[in-house]
Amino acid sequence: MLVRLGFENLRNARNL
Repeated sequence: MLVRLGFENLRNARNL
């Protein structure tokens, strides 16, 4: 779902 994609993207950006 879009929500899951957005959440994963946010987590990835924070890790970077």
